[in-house]
Amino acid sequence: MGLGLFVASLVLVLVIVGVWLNRRAAAREMLVGWLDQRGIEAEVEIERLEIDGFIGRVRIGDPAHPDVTIERVEVDFGLLMPWTQAGIGVTPTRIRLVRPIMRARWHQGHLSFGSLDPLIEEFSGRPPQPDSRGPIVLVERARLWLDTEYGLVALLGDARIDDGKLVQLSARMPTSSLRSGATEARDLGGTLEMTTRGDRVATRLTLAAGRFALPRGQGQGVMLTASGDLPYPDMKARRSDGRAAFDVRLAADRLTLGDRVADAAVLTLRADGEATGWIETLGFEGAATARLTARQLTAPDLAARSAVITAADVRLAYQRHPAGANWSADGPARIAAASGQAGDLALSGLSATSRRLALAGTGSGVRAGGSISARLSGAEFEDLRLGAVEARLELDYDSDRAAALEVTGSVAAGHGAWPVFGPPGADDVPELAGLKRSLGAFSLSAPAMRLTSGTTGTVVTLVEPASITPMNGGRVTLSPVARAVFSARPGERGGGAGG
Repeated sequence: MGLGLFVASLVLVLVIVGVWLNRRAAAREMLVGWLDQRGIEAEVEIERLEIDGFIGRVRIGDPAHPDVTIERVEVDFGLLMPWTQAGIGVTPTRIRLVRPIMRARWHQGHLSFGSLDPLIEEFSGRPPQPDSRGPIVLVERARLWLDTEYGLVALLGDARIDDGKLVQLSARMPTSSLRSGATEARDLGGTLEMTTRGDRVATRLTLAAGRFALPRGQGQGVMLTASGDLPYPDMKARRSDGRAAFDVRLAADRLTLGDRVADAAVLTLRADGEATGWIETLGFEGAATARLTARQLTAPDLAARSAVITAADVRLAYQRHPAGANWSADGPARIAAASGQAGDLALSGLSATSRRLALAGTGSGVRAGGSISARLSGAEFEDLRLGAVEARLELDYDSDRAAALEVTGSVAAGHGAWPVFGPPGADDVPELAGLKRSLGAFSLSAPAMRLTSGTTGTVVTLVEPASITPMNGGRVTLSPVARAVFSARPGERGGGAGG
């Protein structure tokens, strides 16, 4: 055994000495030949070669349009002893790449590095050696030209890889404009920072666009910032399973999704849960807190101005699939708006809370439902004006329905006016004058009503009789068949009227 190790070591020394006599030419031919055996055209310039490493310059691919050029390559070697499982030889322990320029292509979800693809496939398919360790790779001032279906994208950055794991990444995308069919982005740029500790990755992403357009939505003046504590992805299994916590802030001058619009909107989201799947099948489920503010929110027959929507301790679920993505949120929520519109119903001073509001989205459609307690400083419907409104409502909204919004429940108003017969006049008979005064100031109680709104218009229906109590006494009853009855108290001016 000892004699065998001695002979093997002697052979290694003789080989090294032989190469050393013409080391630059030998090393260059060895590297170029090794790449040529794999069908990769390359050129290597050796600047300095020592027994423990070399410095040089590398070009891979067509000389006129190379896939990779590296201005400076520094490689430190370590010797493998005969008693290791890999046997006698050398292995890189540290690789430094200065100003590498790479060209890649991303089309139809497939990433290609050109002539490097066979080499990448060979090494990614190898099982890891039990007693071997990958080198430390330092990438400095790199540039990647990525040819996509939307145009050419430039990516700049620095990275550190240790034993095949991305430990540090700092990348920047200079502002560019991209377009393919109905998908477009103007003045798009951003940064990405990643730091790996153990099996966790801390990330921070910033992305800005002057304008973007997608088949189902668009935006103007958009700024996205996101940070996360995520599981390190399994590149071979193409999975990224584990706990995921992230904070997202999205601000935009205008966001449009189908026929829904948000102006001067800011959305913040904080979530903590479990992530599953890969890019095409990414899923998440966990707890979340969200807040949306907007100068104006608009949907078919719905609008809210100076709107604030908050939700805490919400169960959030998201699942991406080939046709798009599904999402849902279920939990308490609070909505406030300075003013709004629901079809022909005008609202002001809105404050609404729900102990459990359920929302779900599939593609461009949105559904919502839950119990809501609401207060309004004012509401107007045609000639009817109500103030100090309180309501207990059941919400049912489905954007795919013709009558998208349906609200049922009870409504009470402390101040109301319904000048359906006009103001009191000098020539009015006493009964009509009393009725006009009664309908000019009253309180309202509707224990059961229904409001529907959508492309078919807005309809308010009484499910049970509603009562109007005039400030000057008496009572008006509104029946579900749209028939109103006014009854005056004895000794008071008043009268009766039908529908």
